[in-house]
Formats: sequence, C-alpha cells, structure tokens
Amino acid sequence: MEIRKATIDDLEVLFKSRLEFVQSLRNNEITISEAFKKNSYEYMKKHIKDDTMVIWIAIDNLEIVSAAMVCYYQLLPTMSNETGNTGYVLNVFTDPRYRRKGLATELMNKLKQDAKERNVSRLLLNATDMGKLVYEKLGYEEVTRQMVLEIS
Repeated sequence: MEIRKATIDDLEVLFKSRLEFVQSLRNNEITISEAFKKNSYEYMKKHIKDDTMVIWIAIDNLEIVSAAMVCYYQLLPTMSNETGNTGYVLNVFTDPRYRRKGLATELMNKLKQDAKERNVSRLLLNATDMGKLVYEKLGYEEVTRQMVLEIS
C-alpha cells in the first residue's frame, strides 16, 4: 500500500473518482450535468497545480483505494480564526473492500499535518452518516449555526 500526495499527473483518475463519489452520495440516482463535469475538472486542474487543493491517496495494485482532499482559502480573520486560513475537506472515500483498515484516518491525519504546515487555523467539512464517527474520533466537532442561501 502506497500513501502519497496526489499530483497533477493523477488528475484524470481523481476526476473520475470525484464523479463516482458524487453519484454514490445519491445512490447513483442522479445525472451529472456537463457544466458540473467541466467546472469540476477545471477547478481540480487549476487548484492541484497551484497547490490550493491537496489530495492524499492510498494506492494498492496501481488503483486509488482511498482519498481525502482539502481546498485551501483565506477568509477575513475572526476572533476564532485569527489567520483566516481555512481548509474545506471533501470527498473522503475508501473503497468498500478496504474499509475498517484505518486508511481514511491516516489520510485525514495527512491533511491535518499539511494544514498545520500552511498555518491553517480551521478545517471544515460536511460529514456523511458513514464518516461522522471517524471525524469525531479525529477531533472534529459538529456545529449547528451555519446557514446557506442558494442564489439562482
């Protein structure tokens, strides 16, 4: 098993993996639009290259079997985040054949270490029911005051 930070050379496989992950969240009952595909691909390409998107992967037999990604950005500093440096964790996934072996935990720890090295004060994520326990064990806390306004 190889654990490493993904590079731009991994883009095609990572992009395919992202589409599969998004579909799996909806039990494969959605059609992914061409706009979503194009925008996701271009985002990943740009931000992997400029190192504001970091993806840690576990590879077995030349296949990515687990992945975790973080997108870095800066907000206006606040009293609870004095640097404003923030990371948004997403697409944490482990192939069902490799679950319960600590891969997601290992990759999440790699993300945390990377964030520390970048002086990132806060990592955010939206947990699935399946991942919630893993995140709690890693020290993530559930917050309830976040709100969203969809702009159409």
